[in-house]
Amino acid sequence: MRPMCLTAIVGLVAFSLEPAAAADLKPKPFLKAPPPPPSAFWIGAEYLLWSSKNDRLPPLVTTSPPGTPQNLAGVLGTPGTTVLFSNDSADDRWRSGARVRAGYWFDPQHSSGIEANVFILDRSSAGFVASSGGTPILAEPFVNTATGAQDSIMVAFPGLSSGSITISDPSRLFGAGADYRLELCRSCALGSVSGLVGYRFLWLRDNLTIDSTEVAGPASVEPVGTIFAAEDQFATNNFFHGVDLGLRGDIRSGPWSFIWTTKLALGVTISDIDINGAATTIVPGAVPVTTAGGVYALATNIGSFSSSHFAAVPEVAVEVGYQVNADIRVFAGYSLLYWTGLVRPGGAIDTTINPTQIGGPLAGPAQPQPQSNSTDYWAQGLNIGATYRF
Repeated sequence: MRPMCLTAIVGLVAFSLEPAAAADLKPKPFLKAPPPPPSAFWIGAEYLLWSSKNDRLPPLVTTSPPGTPQNLAGVLGTPGTTVLFSNDSADDRWRSGARVRAGYWFDPQHSSGIEANVFILDRSSAGFVASSGGTPILAEPFVNTATGAQDSIMVAFPGLSSGSITISDPSRLFGAGADYRLELCRSCALGSVSGLVGYRFLWLRDNLTIDSTEVAGPASVEPVGTIFAAEDQFATNNFFHGVDLGLRGDIRSGPWSFIWTTKLALGVTISDIDINGAATTIVPGAVPVTTAGGVYALATNIGSFSSSHFAAVPEVAVEVGYQVNADIRVFAGYSLLYWTGLVRPGGAIDTTINPTQIGGPLAGPAQPQPQSNSTDYWAQGLNIGATYRF
């Protein structure tokens, strides 16, 4: 009897454990690892091909037909006088540049983050070179304080002098900024739309240099071969600091994307102006003599000056991109940048001159005077580049 009861109990226990043991032996389904969170950091590099607004320079070099009387040669407004170099000759050609952008997303949904950028345009220079043995006539025009009328300084005139004029006006643009980005709408008519608020910095440097050399001829009152060399330099540095506000839209279709940006920065432009001039007279057989003051930069306006102007910097940009893989995106686009309230060399030149101080002491009105006439500036062009997420 007991063996039978023990056998029954053991069988019952085995039967009750069989389903659990069988369940443990069944294969469990494979659980996939959760996808990694979207990349938080990104960085991009671009090649820029931009052009920019030229400097509005006054007429700086003139000529007249052969036979023009000396007192009328190169004088603006006189029949036959032609302007050889002015703002129409200043540079606005295409030039290369580079831009680097980077950012960080605060959340996996990429709804808020920060981004920064820095760019530079290669140096662009307006240039002019002319030399003459007397024909053609070369002159530098100005308004004479003694008469209040147009006048000119001869550089090359038949029998009087031979000479040359060289002008350079290099310009360079640099910019940087940082923005906080917050998504305002994810499924708007214009795609995902974000608001931008941040800081914008711009720096534009121009350096106008005018070099003229005159060699006295047989009709000059100076000894034949006497050399008069003059240099005028007008350098301007414009620094913009402002608050940046804007919107950015992102429209996507598969790997393709279209991004538009519109921004407006409001702030101040600080314009620093440096005016320098010097003249050297070399009489044959004598020691060269150098004095302060050239032609347009004289004792009455030489020095360093600064001014401030309220400024606005609107910017628009569009960009078409393609997502090569999860991390790399390539794109091409167009940008337009506009800047108000800055001073360039053309706005620092005073062409009203008291000629008594050219090679001598001032007698009469103190002209020219420092100028700080503000103007505007634009830069626009194409960009191509790539971004990498990590």
